[in-house]
This record gives sequence, structure tokens and C-alpha cells, in this order.
Amino acid sequence: MINGMYLSTMGAMVEMAKHENVANNLANSETSGFKPDYATFQDIPAESVWKGLNRRESDLILEKTGGGVWMDRTMTDFSPGPMRETRNPLDLAINDKQGEVSFFKVQMQGENGESVGYTRNGNFVINSAGTLVTTDGTPVLDDNNQTITIPSGGKVEVNRNGDIEVVINGASNLVGRVGLATTTLAEAQRGLKKLGNSIFEVNGAQMNDGQGDIVSGMLEQSSTDPIYEMVNMIEGHRMYEQNMRFLKIQDSTLGTAISKLTAK
Repeated sequence: MINGMYLSTMGAMVEMAKHENVANNLANSETSGFKPDYATFQDIPAESVWKGLNRRESDLILEKTGGGVWMDRTMTDFSPGPMRETRNPLDLAINDKQGEVSFFKVQMQGENGESVGYTRNGNFVINSAGTLVTTDGTPVLDDNNQTITIPSGGKVEVNRNGDIEVVINGASNLVGRVGLATTTLAEAQRGLKKLGNSIFEVNGAQMNDGQGDIVSGMLEQSSTDPIYEMVNMIEGHRMYEQNMRFLKIQDSTLGTAISKLTAK
């Protein structure tokens, strides 16, 4: 009976963890370049199996029942999102090669100084100092990990290689090349960590010089499928309610058994 209460509690906690991921995915369904997260779970073996105890010291039925599940880790889906045309030359999107995923490089400020962050959100603007930045003010880096300064008063054009040209009085001036970093989908899932604002940091992944194809005047939309996430939320809510209902039934049954024992 106690084991049943434990299993129901673990089941409810699993659904709570799933709900947090689904809610975050839905909240960012309109965020450019956002990549949804999905929680993965693992079976918990019975305590006797987990601790390597002799099978004779445990109950075979409990061993077959197991110890429920727990959250193993959260994985990010790096599948490309749909493209939306904006006709703004500083809105950039990346066409990936098969099996790879590329990112724009941005400059991050941390406790240990400057570092390189990675984002799929190509919604860039020019700040008051003439520096190319993300909409939250994070500087965009070139292929040498330097910030990009764009002179005012000209027409900005970005080609498929990421070269930024500014046309002033009919003359075209190359001011920099947007920095890209590329890795495999497997490496991205294994070794990239979310920092917020659609920016990732390296957490073990091997990043190489960018190989993506840049498209100007387009933005990659969120990879979140709102309908799929809503279905997940509804199913998770129902499973959570069932686990809580089972928990209440077992608690009531245990209370009744204790009352009868103490009455004797």
C-alpha cells in the first residue's frame, strides 16, 4: 500500500515536470528561432535491484512492479522552424544542411568575461552606436568573433554567405560577415545548453565554422507545434488527476486499516 502511494506520487511529479516544459513551449510559440524542449523519463528499478541486494531479501512482486519513473533529462528539438518573409534585410534565417544545425554567433557577458553564445533568432537591429545586435541588445559577432559596426545613411544588403554590404552614394562597402557556427544534430542535443532569449552556450558540443546558407529578409519561426503541445497539456493534466485520485484512495485505505488495527 505504501509502495502504491509512492508510485502515484512519482507519477504526479512526472506529469508536473512535463507540464512545465509544455507550458514553456507554448509561451514561446511566437518567438523567432525558438526550439522546444521535451522531458525524457527513466524507469526506476525496485530498491533491491537498485542497491544490488540479494533477491531473497525482497518481495518478487515488488521487484516486478519497480519503483516508478523519474525525469532523466530535458532534450531540445533542433528541427528547423517555418520561414516567414519580412523583407527587412537585417532579418536573417539559416538553411541547414541535412543532419546539421547552424547558429548565429553572439557576444555574451559572464563572470569570466566575454564568451560566444549561439542563437537561431536572426531578428537583428542596429543600435545607437551602429553595432549590429539582437532585439535584446546582445552584439552579433562576425566570422572572427568581433562585433559588427554598420555605417549609417546607406542601404544594407546581406548575401547568402553572410557578407554585409552597405551601399552609400552608389558605392558598395563590405563591412563584415555574419559569424556562423555549425554542429551535428546529435552534438547539439548532447552538448548545447539554453541560456534564455533563444541563446545557447556550449556544454560539451563540438562547434565548427558555419556552413549554413543565410537568407536575408526572412525569419525562422518557432519550432513549437501549438496543437501538439495543447494535446500534451490536456493528456498530462488528466494523468496528473488520475495519479492524485489513486493517491487519495490509497491514503484512505491505509487510514482505514490503521484505524481497525488500533481499535483492536
